[in-house]
Amino acid sequence: MAELFTLRPLFPGSSEADQIYKICSVLGSPTMRTWPEGIKLAAAMNFRFPQFVPTPLSALIPNASPE
Repeated sequence: MAELFTLRPLFPGSSEADQIYKICSVLGSPTMRTWPEGIKLAAAMNFRFPQFVPTPLSALIPNASPE
């Protein structure tokens, strides 16, 4: 819905790594509680997710309705 409201991508990454960085910067970093499979896969690939706390969508789309 955010992309339809703003008419632009919410996570405009230029590569896979940049896409993951953008997603984590908005949704926050995944944890074993929120995405255990992803954490295990990342560990097997020796990948470390960037560390972010979630950004409220209201900060990214201030004119959108809270509903």
